[in-house]
Amino acid sequence: MKIALPHCGFSPESNSGGETYEREVLKHLAKLGVEFEIILAEGKPYPQGFPQFHIHRVPIRKGLRWYVSNFIWPHYLKKIESQIPFDLLRIHSLRYTGPGVLWFNKHAKRRYPVVCHHHHIDPDPLNYLIEKRVINASDLLITGSEFSKKQLIADFSIKSEKIKVVPYGVDESFKPMNRDRALLKQFNLSHEKVLLFLGGFKKRKKIFFLIDVFDEVLKHVKYPVKLVMAGSGPLKNSLTNYIQQKGLSERVILTGYIPEQEKTVFHNLADIFVFPSEMEGFGFSPAEASACAKPVILSNVGSLPEIVEDGKTGFVLENDVRAFSEKILWLLSHPEESKRMGEAGLKRAKFLFQWEITAKKTLSVYEEVVKNVS
Repeated sequence: MKIALPHCGFSPESNSGGETYEREVLKHLAKLGVEFEIILAEGKPYPQGFPQFHIHRVPIRKGLRWYVSNFIWPHYLKKIESQIPFDLLRIHSLRYTGPGVLWFNKHAKRRYPVVCHHHHIDPDPLNYLIEKRVINASDLLITGSEFSKKQLIADFSIKSEKIKVVPYGVDESFKPMNRDRALLKQFNLSHEKVLLFLGGFKKRKKIFFLIDVFDEVLKHVKYPVKLVMAGSGPLKNSLTNYIQQKGLSERVILTGYIPEQEKTVFHNLADIFVFPSEMEGFGFSPAEASACAKPVILSNVGSLPEIVEDGKTGFVLENDVRAFSEKILWLLSHPEESKRMGEAGLKRAKFLFQWEITAKKTLSVYEEVVKNVS
């Protein structure tokens, strides 16, 4: 199968959820023999070693605005169509590539099957004008969670049969291993219990709430505990100030940006992974923590309850300081139960979250759409 798609980026180094998904699913589809005609801005990096990726460069180095990019994609898709036959049009961003892909398809030599990929809906007044119309004009949509499917049905009145749920995967590099001695020494963690958060420092991750939770935990423990917050983002300075105001500078470690290849060693520093995000279309970080055999405590929102089996691989809670702090304290004081939950999470991750399975199910959807439309 050959697929044509304009793309905003699927960098090997990115650890944003959407770009991680794109990188991994395209790589694993390529391993299944799928070929891609990918329109990509000049200078945008992409995974090497995949001859199935045929890159068509757009001579623009800076990021495109959605209201600009959709005037550019049709020209390049038409150019590809004139030279290379393909079977399917793929939309990875409903707003940034969707309208342009659909405009091309309306004026193409023939009507091509169209499949969209979508993670979750963020509140925006333009959603009904753009996202909903793109979905309705496409043949099928793939999303990573039952939550996202329900959200699409409730908010956009999309028919259930038009949505396929294909859970995302976790890279095989995420696995249990011994704590990295160099990091233990660097952050002075050799004799500490470690709570870990790994993600972007942005509002929806509820990082200030996490500091309040940790502050409450420290009121009830008589042994050393530290909170490692691995990542960076627009709220880093505000977070640093808040930590100082709370008097927690010696107890909270801000690591800065963590490259993708270093995530596993940070996950394996943890005794407990804590993730109080208020919105996730899938939740890569908690799934990766489970793959490293760590018990996970997270919010009862979005797709997160689909990652953790409450009471078995961790805890799924309301966003309440007391609820979070009590479960953290319980796991810290019950190390055998904590270990059991981590091991159960590892088994669950191995069974549910594999990119090979994601790619095979995704390809099956593509083949079904091509067959039905053709």
